[in-house]
Amino acid sequence: MKNCICILTLGVALMQSGCTHYYYLAETQNVPLFTQKGDLKVSGGVGCGEGTYNAEMQGAYSILDYLSASVGVMGMGSEKALFEESGGTTFHGALGFYSRVGKSMVFETYGGLGGYYQHNQYQNGTYISDITAMRMFLQPNLGYVSKSFEIAISTRISKLNYSKVSQNLPTAMEEYSRLIQIARDKRYLLVEPALTLRGGNGDIKFQVQLVKPFPQEFKGKRLFDTFHLSVGFIMTLNKWNWNKMTNGPDM
Repeated sequence: MKNCICILTLGVALMQSGCTHYYYLAETQNVPLFTQKGDLKVSGGVGCGEGTYNAEMQGAYSILDYLSASVGVMGMGSEKALFEESGGTTFHGALGFYSRVGKSMVFETYGGLGGYYQHNQYQNGTYISDITAMRMFLQPNLGYVSKSFEIAISTRISKLNYSKVSQNLPTAMEEYSRLIQIARDKRYLLVEPALTLRGGNGDIKFQVQLVKPFPQEFKGKRLFDTFHLSVGFIMTLNKWNWNKMTNGPDM
């Protein structure tokens, strides 16, 4: 009987606390690795974190020699565990500089702005929270480029500014104190190193990227997701391959 009471007590405690929510989920970093003007690079894929998942689309265009622009959007969700779940969207736009370093290396730097929205449910929807943030970031990239293989390291330095944190949680819940901390502190500085691998023949390549945000804990509380792993594709369009697709191969 004593063991049964202990098990029941543990079960109630778990139901009350639920799984930990993270209030920032990293996205796949846009690393186009341009080598010439007039290229359009479009990428898409799916990703996951610690109990989270997402789908993403990104694009980048080399406007001039050494000048480029990028955009991206991500929809995110979480695994249902103990009747708790999260969902939301994030987007960004950036301008950048790119340059060849020798024959096979490319260096890029992007600076941009983005938005972040997340909706969370707790205890089967009994309680909810909504958070909104703006983000400024600087992202240098360094990569090796060849016809069939690319590898790059990048680091996104992000400043998050939480403009809205609304919730109806009881003060006894652990998530309440974490949300209150975010609402009070508002601004967080993150460093997000990433490794990108690409392979394939022609203008479409398979892509894998791993992102690891730091720090994840603030004042003893883990607030942000611990990693982001994504898989997908990246396609390059320019006036040469566009003419081939519209007019057919030269005879």
